[in-house]
Parts: sequence; C-alpha cells; structure tokens
Amino acid sequence: MARIASNNKVAQKVQNPRFPGNNLPTSPGKRMVNHELIDKSEDSGSSDGEEFDGTVQADFEFFDPKPSDFHGVKILLQTYLDDKQWDLSGFVDVILGQPTVGTVIKIENDDDDGIYSIVTALNLGRYKDLACMADLKEFLLKACRQKDVFSKLSLFLGDQTKDVGLLVSQRVVNLPPQLLPPLYDALFDEVSWATEDEVR
Repeated sequence: MARIASNNKVAQKVQNPRFPGNNLPTSPGKRMVNHELIDKSEDSGSSDGEEFDGTVQADFEFFDPKPSDFHGVKILLQTYLDDKQWDLSGFVDVILGQPTVGTVIKIENDDDDGIYSIVTALNLGRYKDLACMADLKEFLLKACRQKDVFSKLSLFLGDQTKDVGLLVSQRVVNLPPQLLPPLYDALFDEVSWATEDEVR
C-alpha cells in the first residue's frame, strides 16, 4: 500500500552530512542532512552563458507535519490515486492532524516552503468513516485484479481495518535516496511511541 516515486533523474553523493547515516535524531522537531546533488543531464548549462558545473548544494530539513504544510503536502500527493477524483484535502487533513507520527522534508531557508517528501502511517480503523478513506478503499479494491488477493484485501479494509496501517510515502523524483532509510527508522519509532502512549 505504499507509493514511492522511484524514477531518479539525478545521481547523488553525500557531502559532509551533519547527521551521518542512520544517526538522524528521532526526537520531535527539526533535523537536517546536507547533500550535494550532481546533475548528469546534458543540458546542465545555464541560459546566460555562464559555466554550470552540475552541482547543486541542498540542506534538507526533517520536520514533524504541521497545518501550514497543507498546500505542499497536497501538491506532493496530487497523483496519489492516479487521476481519480477524491477527497484529497480531507486525506491531507488526516495526515497533518497526527503530528506525532510522520515526517516532511523541506530545503533549508526555502522561501516557497515546498515539501519534498512525506512519510507517515495512518490507522485505517480510526479514520474509516471519513470520505477520503472510503475513496481510498474503493480505489484499492478496484485496482486489485487477483481474486485471492482481493478477498484478503477486502478483509483488511473491512472487518480487520482497526489493525491495518496505511503507509503513506511520497517524494519528488530526484530526492536523494540516502534520506529514506532514516525516515523509515524514525517512522517505526514514532508508531511504537504513539502505540505505547495509547495503551497508557
């Protein structure tokens, strides 16, 4: 059930990461990784005749989702269910309504406040009565072509929905893949903490 855009058009290499490898902090708030992107496209020269060496420096920051991220997350997820018309705004509201689980990636000091990746998990049972979840369920069942898988999927989206988590993972195509493992590690930690908090 996870969607990840995986068409990489840019080769990446890590340059002086502020948090090496899997050591990104998992506490709430801002985290940062520094990446140097190497553009391998043939048309990487600038339009005014200046020489462009193909390197773009970017400091990526990791944040807990918040309401001001609405438009950036909505743009990132606009093709989440292909071209289906559905309650995407409601879906984004659900994602941003649980800030203790999930992470968005932005570029440091970006005035546009664009979102480059979102990773979160939603309990389908908790939100089963919302229109966006009904649309999502309908889409998944229509997309399923195998009868044996369809029966299991129907069960997961029906009677067992309280035990099902939907992994929402979307990113721009040229986001450095090195950023993804720490995102998922943090997500599993956050889900564990949220589950422990609900049990108490």
